[in-house]
Formats: sequence, structure tokens, C-alpha cells
Amino acid sequence: MIYNLFKVSYEEASLQKRGFFVKDAHAASLLENIGIAFLDGYHHCLDIDDQAVLCRSLDQKTNLFRGFSYEGAAMGMAVKDAFKAKQNKCIPDFLSGKGNHHIYMLHVGIGWAYARLPFHVENILSRYDPLLRWLIIDGYGFHEAYFKTEKIIRQQILPKLSQAATHVFYQGVGRALWFICGTEVDNVAKTLYAFPTHYHADLWAGVGLAAVYAGGAQPTELQRLKGHTGPHLPFLLQGVAFAAKARERAETVTADTNNAIAAITGYSLSSVAEITDRALLKVDAQQDAFTQYYSWRKMIAEELYSKTLIA
Repeated sequence: MIYNLFKVSYEEASLQKRGFFVKDAHAASLLENIGIAFLDGYHHCLDIDDQAVLCRSLDQKTNLFRGFSYEGAAMGMAVKDAFKAKQNKCIPDFLSGKGNHHIYMLHVGIGWAYARLPFHVENILSRYDPLLRWLIIDGYGFHEAYFKTEKIIRQQILPKLSQAATHVFYQGVGRALWFICGTEVDNVAKTLYAFPTHYHADLWAGVGLAAVYAGGAQPTELQRLKGHTGPHLPFLLQGVAFAAKARERAETVTADTNNAIAAITGYSLSSVAEITDRALLKVDAQQDAFTQYYSWRKMIAEELYSKTLIA
């Protein structure tokens, strides 16, 4: 079957294989198991066509890892759809049906697929939700940083993208930094600040999302991470809010999720997730797609930052 050509070795999830920083055995195990969960979802999707059967398999994962398996499944589905006629594509049904509770992670997973398919990622965005389509670029950025670390992180050579897409690409790079730096917060900050200043806000948003959604750092470490942000604290908080909403919607909240959100914001997960909903209601649908996405992020950042000042 042609899809077998797209399978990925589980060795690719090894921190040693990737050359990523190892903080300690616990953090390394967590990050590697996230990669394994992702690849499980990806490979299951390549092998299984029935979405109900696929989801029963994905739902066997614990709360911590389930979203990553759905993300991997979305990558697999996008790869399979690339070889199908337009009327037979599965992603639209998955987004609106069986996978909808993981809709944020699904868009990110689609971005992984287009990092490996012979299409320019921006050319496919119009097929997707005007707001959430930007998470595809986020996923694309994570993939490129994770698998092309020397090029993207150290040499800072980027793919050709519009300026708008480049900002979101860096959001994905910021998420990848959490993995590349092994959840070690001082290492994350040092690596981040080597990038151009005008992308620091995007990078911190990605870091905030990964720090909460993936986890791997103690509350004291997360408070130190917060101290590294300087004027970009609002965007770290915005990333935290995205993570809170994604886990709340998917019903995959863990004790570590709650502890991480409290450590960074001083508030509960539900309070932080609610901010994303309020901001979403204020987004002007008459604006272009990127402006909608940027204004959504900005409103979340501003409200959560103002709350933390009085927490």
C-alpha cells in the first residue's frame, strides 16, 4: 500500500536520535512518549479507514497523550486525502464529526502532513476554517523545527512564506523549542532570544502552549519561565490559554495541566479557557483571515495579562 511509504520510524521520537537536550529522565520519558503517541495515531490512521474504529483506538490513550494521538491521526488523514479524489476526502468529516473535540490538534496535525507533501502549505489554507487554518501553519513550523533543527533553530533558515504565515510559523517553532530544549526553561529562553526580536512574541506564545499542553516542568520552573519573558509575558499567557481551551474542549485535563496553569497565571483552567471564548465572540468576521487570528490572540493576551496583574 502506498501509504506505507509515509510511515515514520519510532526512533524519530528519541531525544538522543534528535539530538535534543535532556534535562532529566522524567522529562525525557514524557517527551518521547508524546512522540510515540503521535506516531501511534499517525500509523493507525494510515492503516484504518473507518473513522469510528480509528477513534476507538485513539481513545485508548490516557488524557495526557490522547490529543497527540489525534494530532498524528490528522496528519495521516491529510496524507491519505492527498491521494484521493476531491469527493472522497476524509478530513472534512473528521473535523466536523468524530475528531471535532480535538479540532485544534487536528489542524496542527494537518500542518505536519503538508511539511511532507509536495504542496506549498499556504496554497491549501483556503479549504479550512478562516480562524483555525492558521494552526496548520503552526503545525508546519513545529514539524520543521523538530526534524530540521540545525537548519531552523541554529541557522535560522526559513521556508518561503508570507509575512503573516511566518509569524504563525514561529509560534510552531516556539512549541518545538519546549521539546528541543528538553523542558529546561533557562535553555528555552536562551535559545528563543537568539531569534529576531520581532518574532519573540510568537515564539513565547508557542512556548506557553507547549509548557502547559505537553508539560514536563514543575511549578517553580514555570514561574522562572514566566520571569524570562519580559515584555512578552502577555503572549506566553496567550499560549497558556490556547492549551487550556484545547484540553478543556477535548476533556483531557490532567492534574499537571491544572498545576501548570495555576503556576503561570494564578487562575483555574476553566477561567483561563473562558477568556479564549470571550475573545472569539469579539473577533470581527469582516476582517481578513490573518487579522481575525491575530486579533483573537491579542485580545486573549491582553485580558489574561490584565488579570495576572491583579491576581
